[in-house]
Amino acid sequence: MKPETVYNMITQMFSEDGYQMGNIYIKCESETKITIEQISDQVMISFSGNKPVAIIKKFIKLSRSVSGLHLGSTGGTLVLDAFPDIPFEYDEDE
Repeated sequence: MKPETVYNMITQMFSEDGYQMGNIYIKCESETKITIEQISDQVMISFSGNKPVAIIKKFIKLSRSVSGLHLGSTGGTLVLDAFPDIPFEYDEDE
């Protein structure tokens, strides 16, 4: 993932529409506290305080707080509160 892609992803999370990842939108209404740590070959990003919200649009619209992101070399996992974690792969075109 290119550095400008990470920058765009994070700035879009704070935009009115949020960041779109497939049928999931991740949006943060205001400032949040973020902890970043590296464990083994993954980077763990954890949110506390005002957590971003993931809006999942399939048959119905479902909103869940985002606890964190686990990022590896080829993809990661979106960690949600009271919902199963959602794995994803990086888009090769970005």
